[in-house]
Amino acid sequence: MPSTFVTTKSLEELEKELENLKSAEKAAADAGMYAEAQAFRARHDTKTHELNEYKKLKSQEQTDTADTEIQGLIAQIQAAANRLGLQVREAVDQVKYDAKELVMGLPPDAGRGIGPFLNYPGGTQALYTQVGRGLDAINEEIDRNGSEVDKECRDYILYQEAGNSDRTFQQLWKRDCDPKTGEVLPCRQVDADCELYDADGTPRTKRGMIFSDFVNCEIAQFCELTEAEVFALVSHITFKSHNHFHVCAKYA
Repeated sequence: MPSTFVTTKSLEELEKELENLKSAEKAAADAGMYAEAQAFRARHDTKTHELNEYKKLKSQEQTDTADTEIQGLIAQIQAAANRLGLQVREAVDQVKYDAKELVMGLPPDAGRGIGPFLNYPGGTQALYTQVGRGLDAINEEIDRNGSEVDKECRDYILYQEAGNSDRTFQQLWKRDCDPKTGEVLPCRQVDADCELYDADGTPRTKRGMIFSDFVNCEIAQFCELTEAEVFALVSHITFKSHNHFHVCAKYA
């Protein structure tokens, strides 16, 4: 049953009143004023009840606030997903994983994560140091170990508009373009921020996304992705590229 307790006093004020009543009760008892001591005890019990009700009320308020915040967060995720053409559903009474199907490994291995298994030169600490360097470290590794295709795809992602390349890959598909029409996919376009024209002089209202558009898109910002994380995601969908990978392309 919801609490009907109402007070304008703070928790500190109620606790101070309890402390004063306890002191008054003890002083009265020490002075042989037992009736007065009993009266202070009764008032102390009443204030204790008030304090407990106050704590219940505040706890309920915090729970309500947390529920509201969670619902607000879910609404934001659903709105962002809807704008990207994705669906977000609540998993009600849906068993996603059976405990018998999960293989967690030994606790020391599970706790350390994947890092120790990568055998990175210098060990896990060196690996995390490299990870902390972000996009610079990725660029250096591609320059050092990447193939010509890796380097071209890296430069395409970082320095060109999506779809602004005639290079083809499997089945002659162009990156970020519809495999049938060859046109830049709508999900890889944004509103043009300057006057643009097609080869025949037709004005363009859209342009292909550049790397900063991916970094600053709503879902990437909402997920607080770093430039390195965005690059990794765009690399995945670009290297695979033809775009039956619509969901990946939209950071799903």
